[in-house]
Amino acid sequence: MERLKKLPIAPDCDLQAVGLSDSRSGDVFLVSHRRSGSRHVVRVAFVDFRERRSVTGGRLVRFNRKEDSPEATGKILLRTPGFYQKQEGGDELDGAVSVDYGRVMSDQFAKGGMSIPDGSLSSTAVFSWMYEPWIYCTSVAPKDRATAEKLERRFSKEKGPDASIAVIEDRTLFARQLGVDIALGIDTRRDTRMDGIQLLRRHAWALAFGGRSVDALVEVVHGPVAYRDEDLVIRNHSDLPGAVRMCFTKRTKFAEEQEYRFAVVVGGAKVDTIELGVSTALGDLMTFGHLRDGKLFQR
Repeated sequence: MERLKKLPIAPDCDLQAVGLSDSRSGDVFLVSHRRSGSRHVVRVAFVDFRERRSVTGGRLVRFNRKEDSPEATGKILLRTPGFYQKQEGGDELDGAVSVDYGRVMSDQFAKGGMSIPDGSLSSTAVFSWMYEPWIYCTSVAPKDRATAEKLERRFSKEKGPDASIAVIEDRTLFARQLGVDIALGIDTRRDTRMDGIQLLRRHAWALAFGGRSVDALVEVVHGPVAYRDEDLVIRNHSDLPGAVRMCFTKRTKFAEEQEYRFAVVVGGAKVDTIELGVSTALGDLMTFGHLRDGKLFQR
C-alpha cells in the first residue's frame, strides 16, 4: 500500500490496490469516484516480445505535430492498429501476426505415414485481435546524440520541423495513471463494444472487490515493439500467438522508430480514435519541448 501513495489520482477519487507490484502479473487496483459513485478496475501489465531483449529502462519520447501537442491542446490521441494500417506508409500487419503452419501440417502427414522434407510445405495465416485496443505510441529515447539525430530526422519528415515532443520519465507510473484517466475520462457504453466474456470478467472483478458492481475493466499493456519480417512458425497449438502480442509486433522496416506502446483495452473499440483530456496528474508525468531540444534525449 505504501507504493500506492506515489500514484497521483483525480480529486474525489479513492484507490484500492490488490498486489501492486512491478511483476509480470501486473498491477490491479480499483478506482472509485465519490461524486458519481462509479467504480472501475484498472489492470496494468508490462510485456516484451523481442527475441533479443535489452534493458527496458530509460525515458520515452512522443513526437507530435505542433498543433497536436498535449501542451497546446490539453489532450492526447489514442488510435487503433486499424487506423495505423490505413495510413499511407503504415504497416498493413499492424495489430496482426502472420504465422506459418507448415511444420504442423508436416507433422500431421507424418502421423499418416507420409514423409515430407522439412521446409518443403508452407501454409500461412494472419491472426488479429477481436478486441482492437487503442494505442498511445512513443519511442525509446536514444541515449547518444547520433542516434537521437537519426530519430529526429525520421519524425521531422512525418511531423514537420516544428514538431513538439513529450518526454515520459517513468513509464510504469505513466501506464498506471493512463489507466485511471481512461477509466474516468471516456464513455465506455458509447465508445466500446461489450460481449459476454467481457461482462463475465467485469463481474468476477466486482466480486473480488466486495461484490459491488464495476462500471468498466480497463487494461493497460505496455512494452517495446518487436520487429520481425518472417512468419511466426507454429509447431503446436501452444505456439499460437496471444492476442496482446499482435499489437506489439511490426516489420523491421519500421525498426528505426524504436517504438514503445501503451495499449488500452476496455472492450471492442467502436471508434478508431479517442481524445483523452490530460489530467493534471498525467501532465505532471510528461515534460514538453521541441524536436531539436537535444537535452531532452540526454540524462
